[in-house]
Amino acid sequence: LEHEFWEPGPLLPQSEDAEDKQPGDLEWDINPKLTHYQKRLWTKMLRKYIKSFASPKGQNLGELPPKFDLDIDADISLVRPAQPYRASPKKCGLIRDAVKKLSDLNVIQPSSSPVASPVVVVIQKGKPRFCVDLREVNSKTTPDRYALPRQDTIFRSIGHAKYFSTLDCNKGYHQFGLTPCARLLTAFITEDGFWEYVR
Repeated sequence: LEHEFWEPGPLLPQSEDAEDKQPGDLEWDINPKLTHYQKRLWTKMLRKYIKSFASPKGQNLGELPPKFDLDIDADISLVRPAQPYRASPKKCGLIRDAVKKLSDLNVIQPSSSPVASPVVVVIQKGKPRFCVDLREVNSKTTPDRYALPRQDTIFRSIGHAKYFSTLDCNKGYHQFGLTPCARLLTAFITEDGFWEYVR
């Protein structure tokens, strides 16, 4: 019976590289060179902020607290509303699909804003992309003036770091909410409806 005693079984201790997955965990790409203890610390931190991450199929987006909501400094009475641009049946289908996807993600909602910007479909890197033509709103917006940090300053500040992390936000620009006034300025019109961004 000696060979049965030495067979691997559930009573043997787990190896240092064994994963301790829990229900609801996402597929995190944690550096395999970290120790088991360091991986556990990272996993604990990631679980704490699980709502900030998109699900594997992108059904949900992370969302920042309302104190970070963005505002647009523009006089809404100066913005002229526009009519929807004409589009081919194929582009109309692309627009409908994009609007449905944004609505399902709770990025847009029906609008009754006095502002209306048209939408366009542009080809970017060989793929069609839904865009709102906000040139009229932009022309009436007071620009923010802030200094961008210099690259050499950034590299100097992280020169002594041991670990580097990269986080890629899924549709990061939609993770910031918009103030009620800013929502009105982002309103756009299609041949099928009238919408505004909420984030």
